[in-house]
Amino acid sequence: MYFSGIFLNLFLTVSCLVGLGLSLRCLTCASPQDCKKPQLLECTPFLANNTRSQLNTYHEGVNMNVSSYAFNCLQEEIKGGFGDIHYRGCIYDNIHGCNLRLRPQFAASNQRKCKQCQMKDACNSSENIFKHLLEPFIHSMVIVTDVSKGVTI
Repeated sequence: MYFSGIFLNLFLTVSCLVGLGLSLRCLTCASPQDCKKPQLLECTPFLANNTRSQLNTYHEGVNMNVSSYAFNCLQEEIKGGFGDIHYRGCIYDNIHGCNLRLRPQFAASNQRKCKQCQMKDACNSSENIFKHLLEPFIHSMVIVTDVSKGVTI
């Protein structure tokens, strides 16, 4: 029965780590005003599609049919005579937004800042990832310890 407690602990730990490892949270906003207080949201295909549409509005060559199971965070600011454009969000990892050319009407911008990254605190402003990994592990250890105390051979 000792081994079943170890197996249960290992299973719970791996389940927690895999679930956290596959999720990415990104700051999300669609205007300079919204981006003053962006929302931190977990990436989904819906959010990635929204960001892809934003990219397509301002850039040439965006493949609107591509998707992926993995996500990146994207942040872009374009400033020029047409006004300021700011947006942040989740994007499919196989779309390289910062490498896309601006559409002609936006190409004469005075400034363009773009950042695309994956699983970096500086990119999506999430809390320290180790805190998120360690907390479920400790909870699973407590549960397994309590369960194994009630098991007799």
